[in-house]
Amino acid sequence: MKCPQCNGDFLLTWKRYVKAPFGRFPCPLCHTGLIGKHHWFYWPLLFLGCCFAGIPLAYLGGMKYGFTGTLYGWIIGAVLSGVPFDKYLESKFSILKINNRDMSNNSRGR
Repeated sequence: MKCPQCNGDFLLTWKRYVKAPFGRFPCPLCHTGLIGKHHWFYWPLLFLGCCFAGIPLAYLGGMKYGFTGTLYGWIIGAVLSGVPFDKYLESKFSILKINNRDMSNNSRGR
């Protein structure tokens, strides 16, 4: 990832990914507040990533436990394959912008 403020490159680690569930995090180099924006293809690709394990587990759950098993299988599979795939998409295709809201809140507090 590349910070628009300092033009420094950094990696999206699991720690940084988990601490920023809505894509808002500070640059580790210059500490500028950043927000991640997505391309148009982000949501369809994320859905396909969730289907990777969601569909097989939904099928297996449905065979054994019926409709409830299908739902639980889909949810568990979507989380198991969707979260790592989302991190990958964020690190490769996210467009970082400076979070002006975050900067204005920091300047008031000082």
